[in-house]
Amino acid sequence: MSSILELESFDLGANALPPSTQNQPDKGYEAGYVAGVAAAEASLIAAQTKALEDILQSIQLQQQTLEAAQAEVVRGVTPLLHVMIETLLPEALVPALHARLRDLVEDALNQDVGAELLLKVAADQVDMVTALLADTCAERVRIIAEPSLSQGAAWIVSPKGETSLDLHGARDAIAETVAATISLQNQTSEVS
Repeated sequence: MSSILELESFDLGANALPPSTQNQPDKGYEAGYVAGVAAAEASLIAAQTKALEDILQSIQLQQQTLEAAQAEVVRGVTPLLHVMIETLLPEALVPALHARLRDLVEDALNQDVGAELLLKVAADQVDMVTALLADTCAERVRIIAEPSLSQGAAWIVSPKGETSLDLHGARDAIAETVAATISLQNQTSEVS
């Protein structure tokens, strides 16, 4: 049993398309292709829009969460800040004044070796400041009571200029900043 092998013919024959239609694209295929590209582009735009909306929603949610957390932190530390400003800072003023005053006097004396300083302090601080500066060239520093100065203030007068020290003013500035921050946070949390 032998069979004859027949090969397919690729010659143009009766079944071949006429030459005029061989290079023309199929109109149905082309229309389908254009529709597919348009659908893919529309799908891509829709996916990008959805992703952007999701990102914006996530950012807004995070912003709201952050604002709520900030408001909670401010509410939690507000009593502590009030205690610090009303109790701890006033108690720390006099020791801080004395330390800063000693540094300023020593600096002024070192800058102008032969100069004499005039130091104005609150009346109830004269004895403490005199004792504080007793070992720091006390003979070159004249300490006088100034009724207009508070316990947290001092005025140093030297030949090169004047220096004022007002720790009550610093404490008041801190208190105002804290109050403004708390107020701003409260306004922000009320709006949200």
